[in-house]
Amino acid sequence: MKDPLLIREFQGQPDTHERDQDSWMLILTLDGTGRLQANNQTEDIRPFSVLGIRPEANLVTSRTASWRGIQVLFRPKTQWLAWLYWPERSSGITMLQLDEDDVEELHKQLQEAMAYQQSSQLRGLAMAVNLLERFILQCDSHFQLHQQAVDPRIQRVLLEIELNLHKPL
Repeated sequence: MKDPLLIREFQGQPDTHERDQDSWMLILTLDGTGRLQANNQTEDIRPFSVLGIRPEANLVTSRTASWRGIQVLFRPKTQWLAWLYWPERSSGITMLQLDEDDVEELHKQLQEAMAYQQSSQLRGLAMAVNLLERFILQCDSHFQLHQQAVDPRIQRVLLEIELNLHKPL
């Protein structure tokens, strides 16, 4: 990925070819159903979901005519990592299922971020990154509100393990 942030709409299938070893991807599904194959598991992606795909995830998406959404390729700031710890569907792939009202607001934010990213406006990229941070925070807030109570110490340990999987124990 050449740029520090890439946001674009897709129809049929998100483009996963620009991912590199440091890039994360978020996919906000607006309409239709997508299909994702990761680590020998197939997952149907429903409307109003947000996928979080970490760099180590080995995935293949299948084209479905009705799948429409927005994809974001980025390198997260360090403080964002804790906010991207959502329910894991497969190794390196997390997913949130949102309400239609939530998705409408998040969709507007990503459209605004995309406009800033593509503009020649002074500080346009900084504004786009700021909106992405807000998007991630809102997704994490939704997750925190809807998850069952889990001891925060366990959450911190799980996050620490996940962030250091590449290191020996």
